[in-house]
Amino acid sequence: LPCLCSSATCLLCSCCPSTRNSTVTRIIYAFILLLGTIVACIMLSPGVDQQLKRIPGFCEDGAGSSIPGMQADVNCEMFVGYKAVYRICFGMSMWFLGFSILMINIKNSRDPRAAIHNGFWFFKCAALVAVTVGAFYIPDGPFTYTWFVVGSGGAFCFILIQLVLLVDFAHSWNESWVEKMETGSSRCWYTGQ
Repeated sequence: LPCLCSSATCLLCSCCPSTRNSTVTRIIYAFILLLGTIVACIMLSPGVDQQLKRIPGFCEDGAGSSIPGMQADVNCEMFVGYKAVYRICFGMSMWFLGFSILMINIKNSRDPRAAIHNGFWFFKCAALVAVTVGAFYIPDGPFTYTWFVVGSGGAFCFILIQLVLLVDFAHSWNESWVEKMETGSSRCWYTGQ
């Protein structure tokens, strides 16, 4: 059976174009970031707490457990809403911060630490899950307010940088079209302006 599975994997991947290892690694990291963002958005959606309460023995105020002696001691409100988003994003940011510190001064893929960057995906995903699950065990007190301040500051910087990039893009696009309008005789550039 393992022979069949490995052949199927090789056959499936044979249609993919060949790329460098670091390019595939970047795509995987972007996919992990996208997946974490999707999970955070799901935790914000209404009705998730009702679905969690349907799991027998999981929530304090959910459906009763069919397993004798099993008591639900988890408050489902911790797993939904903005508090869950803060904890998921905290786990992802600590995971990415740890790898960014670990990968300082790596110039090429021949560096021994580049193997950690490009491989060991099982251990990296297990570490991401462990850090994210561990974030749910942090007491609620100052954590929520601290991450609110960090998130607000990060959002402000992100919007400011995007605004500068958007204005720069519009300015360079306008200069390009004005130059083409002045040098060419076509009225298309004039109409576009």
